[in-house]
Amino acid sequence: MKKIGLICLAVVLGLGAMGGALAYWNETLTVSGSVATGELDVQFSEQWSNDDGTQLDPKVMGSWNFLAIPPEWTGDRYLYDVGKTTCLLVPDASGPEMGDNQTMVITVDNAYPCYYGNVAFTIDNIGTIPAHVKSIKLISISKGAATYTLATPRDLTPCVTWYIDYEVPRVETTSSPGDDFSIHLSGPLAVCETIAVGGALPGDICIHVEEGAAEKTKYDFTIAIVVEQFNATP
Repeated sequence: MKKIGLICLAVVLGLGAMGGALAYWNETLTVSGSVATGELDVQFSEQWSNDDGTQLDPKVMGSWNFLAIPPEWTGDRYLYDVGKTTCLLVPDASGPEMGDNQTMVITVDNAYPCYYGNVAFTIDNIGTIPAHVKSIKLISISKGAATYTLATPRDLTPCVTWYIDYEVPRVETTSSPGDDFSIHLSGPLAVCETIAVGGALPGDICIHVEEGAAEKTKYDFTIAIVVEQFNATP
């Protein structure tokens, strides 16, 4: 009994020593969360030519009606058929985009001055977040085995024609007698356009053989289309 009494006394004295202080109790609440990011993934999905070898040669740039299924090209043609414009979608063989059509190869064959090869295509958003076209640039030109990488890539905007003379080299928006060929990008494809998830953005590229082009010569060019994730703003 004495042991119990001592314990009770100690408690009473302890409380008395606290005087008028307020008691303080606390609890901690914890918030845990997770963020899962989406996937940015676009690819070329379809392509059409205004001269796949079964039509008369086109003699104007013409225009595409993307409301038609499939899209229809309208424009004047020559009375002969010797040239041909084809397009091939090439899937990546390795890497994170393996299997996606990340490259489009346009081939204009047996062409001549004043031949207009025009290819329409669509870029599909096969990812899980909206995509945003950041830039469309002409980055290199070549003649035969010789390639010239542009120190200042040219921004391609709809309805602007770029004239290329490889020998100079010259890449300008004004024509010159020595130009080998020109390229013209049409909308709706343009910088700042957004591609919704599951949506598609069409565009077309026209390649015109200019008066300065040499016979039996192969010309090439490379265009880089950079697409980034769409960041919504208030």
